[in-house]
Amino acid sequence: SNLADVGDDREAGISMTCMFTHLKFVELREAEGCDNELKFMRFLLKKSMVLEKVNLFFRSASDFLDRVEQVTAFKRNLRALPTASSSIKL
Repeated sequence: SNLADVGDDREAGISMTCMFTHLKFVELREAEGCDNELKFMRFLLKKSMVLEKVNLFFRSASDFLDRVEQVTAFKRNLRALPTASSSIKL
């Protein structure tokens, strides 16, 4: 939720940038498909130049049909995001 604040702290921004230049694999568990997760993924995909694979595991919910629509929309929006890595597999 504080993703926008990363750019405000110069030292944190530098260390975050260095970390993302070497990141090859990401796994996100219990994802909900919310806007903050999409913002995080946008940031991650934009900064991670050697990222090869992203695995997302979504949290199950009691209202299955609404959940399917939410996850489907999230995946569609995620695939539309620009990536720094040319070899990424979502």
